[in-house]
Amino acid sequence: MAIKLLFMILALSSVQPVTYEQFETALVYEIGNDSIMPDPGKSSFLLLRAAEDGNMEAANYLGFKYYNGEGVTRNVDSALFWIRKAAESRNVKAAGNLGYLLAAAPDIKPDYDEAVKWLYFASEAGLPSAQSLLGDLKQKGLGCVADTMEAISLYEKAITAGLSDTQLKLVSMMAPSWEKLSGDSLTTMGLHYHDRGSFIVSASLFDMGASKDYPKAFTLLGEAYSRGEGVPYNHRLSMENYLKGALSGDPSAQFVIAELLDFFPDEFNEDSYKEIINSYKPQAIKDEWVSSPRFWYEQASAKGVADSESAHNLLYSPTF
Repeated sequence: MAIKLLFMILALSSVQPVTYEQFETALVYEIGNDSIMPDPGKSSFLLLRAAEDGNMEAANYLGFKYYNGEGVTRNVDSALFWIRKAAESRNVKAAGNLGYLLAAAPDIKPDYDEAVKWLYFASEAGLPSAQSLLGDLKQKGLGCVADTMEAISLYEKAITAGLSDTQLKLVSMMAPSWEKLSGDSLTTMGLHYHDRGSFIVSASLFDMGASKDYPKAFTLLGEAYSRGEGVPYNHRLSMENYLKGALSGDPSAQFVIAELLDFFPDEFNEDSYKEIINSYKPQAIKDEWVSSPRFWYEQASAKGVADSESAHNLLYSPTF
């Protein structure tokens, strides 16, 4: 299956009217409309005319079509020629596409030095896909000096711009280092990423914090599962982590458990929950108290959590 290159139509105010019209007409034939059937061949012909006349958006798209063999015979050399021509005219999307072809296309011999050049240009112009790919190269030291801090910065820029899959790259790169941190440090870092909407990263950090039996990390992981933030929605895993958090002393989890038991008093009767209770319950807590909403309300209230708002505010406040 041919790999799709990223393509976006930018503002064309500087394009000559004739080439602009050719380009517009090419796009109509590409997808068709109510009165025109799609005609990839005619679209490619018009793109070629527009590209030859200096329309670099057309040149970039024509390169895209040559690479994928859409409406033309597939030709990698022609793809590189037209996309490079557009990139040399400072077309940001073309620069990102050229960087991808030279660094990551499976059927093109890598040229990491040139790829880094174009990816830097596109990254500085704010193209998220270029930032993410350049982060890969900076992480591995391909075509540039390896620089983990710059890779993190590039990944975070791409994530902030909405390229959510880059969160997985960041987690994969940093997990071995993060796992050495304490539970409270992992939780604080997770809250930082959560505040920025990087939910895959935050959920991963909360999970690492929970693996170190940090109470607040359990609760935040329970929240992630209950909201489907960074992990798939899962009621059972949500309840298990809330319960671990409550038994470990986190007041926000204790309030959540109290409210839950008010509506579902038999929630924790199953054997899997009983195993958690046996593992995490302090000796000072009697078994029958665990299913008592009043007990958990009192536990939470003693730590300043008397309602949902205070539970939420305390949970999402920084951990120091």
